[in-house]
Amino acid sequence: MSRRLKKKGTVPFFYAVFSGVLTALCLPRPGLCFLGWIALVPLCFVCRPDSSIRESFKLGWTAGFFFHALSLFWIYQTCRFAGINVFLALLSWVLLAAFLGINWGFVSAAVSWLALKPLDVLTPWIWAVLWSASEALWLRTPRLCMDILSYTQYRFLPLIQIDSILGPLGLGFFILFFNASVAYFLYCEKPKKRLALGWIFLALLSIAGIFGYGAFSLSQTPKQTPSFEVAILQPNVDQYQKWTPNSASEITANLEELLSGPWKKNPSLILWPEAALPRLLGKEKTISEASFASVRWKSYQILGAVVQNSTHLYNAAYYLNPTGQTQGFYAKRELVPFGEYVPWDFLRRFIGYLDQLGDMTQGPSSPHLLRTDFGKIGCTICYEAVFPFLSRSEAQKGARAIANITNDGWYKETWGPYQHFYINRFRAVENRLYVLRAANTGISAVIDPWGRVIRRLPLNLRGRLEVSIPALDPFPRRSFYVRHGDWFGFLCVILSALIFFFRLTQKGTVPFF
Repeated sequence: MSRRLKKKGTVPFFYAVFSGVLTALCLPRPGLCFLGWIALVPLCFVCRPDSSIRESFKLGWTAGFFFHALSLFWIYQTCRFAGINVFLALLSWVLLAAFLGINWGFVSAAVSWLALKPLDVLTPWIWAVLWSASEALWLRTPRLCMDILSYTQYRFLPLIQIDSILGPLGLGFFILFFNASVAYFLYCEKPKKRLALGWIFLALLSIAGIFGYGAFSLSQTPKQTPSFEVAILQPNVDQYQKWTPNSASEITANLEELLSGPWKKNPSLILWPEAALPRLLGKEKTISEASFASVRWKSYQILGAVVQNSTHLYNAAYYLNPTGQTQGFYAKRELVPFGEYVPWDFLRRFIGYLDQLGDMTQGPSSPHLLRTDFGKIGCTICYEAVFPFLSRSEAQKGARAIANITNDGWYKETWGPYQHFYINRFRAVENRLYVLRAANTGISAVIDPWGRVIRRLPLNLRGRLEVSIPALDPFPRRSFYVRHGDWFGFLCVILSALIFFFRLTQKGTVPFF
């Protein structure tokens, strides 16, 4: 290609850093979502089909590292809040960013090889297909997938509606296609400029169609019907004081006061945050701190608790029925590595701090739902909101709402609580169901099936959120994504495999370094 960019020197490196930083600034809390449409242009510009695989991997990894280092800086801050020394906190943060950046490196390197002639004219498509295929594969692992490009547009409700059809990767595909098309236009040879403009026009046309579909979806306001009353407790307990010996009675009194009323309307469902009670529970048939409220107001409840039996420790939720009896039990399915368990136990011998971590047990992969007069309600706890397939599995079983109970008190006023909150907007849209979120220190909220936040309690405010939800289900069949799964991601994986196969069958296309 002409106008080839020199790979030696600092210019490509700074382009890669620029891409990573701009993409991170799209996420909460900066929320500069408009940057998502240009953020990856510099990376696509320097990782071209005429680049060496080694150089493209380095540049892609650099962009990924700086994206994760900035967007997940709250990991370092949380370690410091927890009393971890500066060196170990820095090491944890840097190693996590370095590991998560590898994915960006692989995609960038693959594009540099796969998009050689005669496929160079399809470079924007190859970028979008490979990135989406990579996301589809990683989403089934414990990887903290904050680099799902759809998340960069969390503020723009009309755009994210398309995820109810294409799934969590749909909007991101077109974001990257537009970025790569602009980069291709900037560096391609003059005879191909017209084609590059065609790709940009096609990307803009696709985005306009996505926006039109989203605007139409948001205009479909459900009719007023009898309502189901939801009450969400936000006790705002300091997480770093919660398990101290003298705090239990104060915390219990705080929760009892939130439960005591007066209520605007008697609650049909009461939602407590993750690990709300300052004590370990066992296999209780009734829970003294909560059962009285169920009996008094004939309410269902979902109560977060740490549960211990003779051999296992669970991060869990109890389902209580209107008689105050425990109707069911949910145990967290996706545990936080190095937070709730140590993936490789031998590390305890080398890193003494790991001996202080809990060793929780993973819950069943197909849990029971809470059956209420409102319909079935599924549950996710904290970090599980990151995994689209968990919420989708509950929707497939008939859930018309997901209760996401969490405790973001660990992160204080960092970007972490905001990132964690807005991910739930995508789970609501993807599945076309309500998300009922109870957070110890906030942000607690009710999000409707179009991703609209009906009401919320902000961060670090004690209170009780009371919301009326229409009893009539606006999406009884849920979404296309729920019914057909991540078909779009699977399609991108198949297309990626076909592109690799085609390149491997071409003579003279051995990767160059």
